[in-house]
Amino acid sequence: MIDAKYQNKGYGQEALNLIIERVRKKPKAKALTLSVVRAEGSADAFYKKFGFDFTGKVEGGEHVMKLAFW
Repeated sequence: MIDAKYQNKGYGQEALNLIIERVRKKPKAKALTLSVVRAEGSADAFYKKFGFDFTGKVEGGEHVMKLAFW
């Protein structure tokens, strides 16, 4: 999470790019998953820009998104 006063400065985008790159390099990695609370101001649109899609699963009240590598 990026504090509100530091949002829209590219920090979250850079951090997520680094995470995706690192996980994608793992030989057995097939996908990366995360979860979001769907509400006003939710980060789901941000994650969709990276290719994450909703899986239809809800865990602990949060909607699961997945980025498949292959």
